[in-house]
Amino acid sequence: MSYPDKDVASEMQRMADLDLIEEYIRPMGPILIGLYFRIMHRTFPILDKGAFLEKYEQSYRNFSSPLLAAVCLVALDWKPFNRRMTISPRTPDTLALEALAMRTMREDLKRPKLST
Repeated sequence: MSYPDKDVASEMQRMADLDLIEEYIRPMGPILIGLYFRIMHRTFPILDKGAFLEKYEQSYRNFSSPLLAAVCLVALDWKPFNRRMTISPRTPDTLALEALAMRTMREDLKRPKLST
């Protein structure tokens, strides 16, 4: 059986997790996404760049939590390649972001989607 995502009780938790991810990476979210596609995606193109960027431009809530967290975590390894990231006084809490990614991955495995 399948049910629309909006009707699932875990949908509110998914939105809260995405909001928390965005809070961890704010205001560097778009920069991290750009770094990921500029550097990592060229070498290992596993995501559809056009679809990802279009969805992200609409809202960060269009993604699964572990996918968005993973893209940001990978991009954080490349922060020396962006001047704005190197001089920013606020850097994302990578340990908290990684813990959230792992927890949300376990949750997503209960209702997996293609992105999972």
